[in-house]
Amino acid sequence: MMLVFLINPVMITLFSRHGLGQMDSRYNPIDYILSLLLIQNWGFRNFETWNIPSWSISTEFAAYILFPMASYLILRRVRSSAIAILMIILLTGTISIVFWGYGAVSLGNNISELGLPRCVLEFLAGMVLCSFFQSHGPPKGQVRFLGGAAVILTLCFVGPVPDYVGVPAAFVSIVFGLTCPTGPLSNLLSCRPLLYLGEISYATYMVHYFIKDWVKFLLVRDGVPEWLVFSTFIVVTFAASAALYKWVELPWRSRLRASHYRGLGNSLLEPATVIPSVEANHDR
Repeated sequence: MMLVFLINPVMITLFSRHGLGQMDSRYNPIDYILSLLLIQNWGFRNFETWNIPSWSISTEFAAYILFPMASYLILRRVRSSAIAILMIILLTGTISIVFWGYGAVSLGNNISELGLPRCVLEFLAGMVLCSFFQSHGPPKGQVRFLGGAAVILTLCFVGPVPDYVGVPAAFVSIVFGLTCPTGPLSNLLSCRPLLYLGEISYATYMVHYFIKDWVKFLLVRDGVPEWLVFSTFIVVTFAASAALYKWVELPWRSRLRASHYRGLGNSLLEPATVIPSVEANHDR
């Protein structure tokens, strides 16, 4: 996608010669290098650049770097329900304190500075939840967890509670509730069309802003109805997501895994045995 995004500054430069476009600070070589290294949202800039949604991939990269040490500490500490709940309260509470201290109004504010601590703290909360799930299994029923999340979200979006206080806790409840294999929402989300949308969603996330740029550039003008603009955006994004998933994501995922298992040697399971098991676990 970073290679694809090189089209944008080229076209803007060409059109600017005719007074139809103007280069802005979003496209510059330094930020391009930072994006290639996945460190563009580590506090080097106070604005998002190039492929805007990739800020979260940058913060996830930071979380992955912290993962080995964090997993060592969390696996040693999460021994009971009380400890897991306390750690999640501390982590989600820290998010609230950080955003309140910065004077933020919402989780979407000041992404360039607050995105990194927000992602890392949420990632750690997910690790605590995973550790608890591995030792205790899924909940007996998901309705109470989803109901609790609905109450919290209502207080955030209708009531006076800032979303940075309630939304992280609500999503902890939703994620844990959805680990229950049976339940109304699990059954709904298990239908094949929604599973497919989930499978291509990473490609959607990576490509949709590029398509948005070009739909705005080509269609947003007087005389073009809004429904046509929106419909074009949805259709093209879906088609591009499906294509990237099929011809880029799946082939390279298989190649990387096959290379990894070959590197482990013949003492472990062969790739033909391991990879289907990994895929099956991913689908579940």
